[in-house]
Amino acid sequence: MLDANPVLKEMYAADDGNCEVLYLKDATATFYSFTSAPKTVKF
Repeated sequence: MLDANPVLKEMYAADDGNCEVLYLKDATATFYSFTSAPKTVKF
């Protein structure tokens, strides 16, 4: 992420204790709206 966005290197470092990497496997997200039906995304 820091290599892809150099401006972030001014605020963060990979070893500063403020960064965390998450890996999601077999996840499902459902997005709800008041104006349309729910949309489910699986990845």
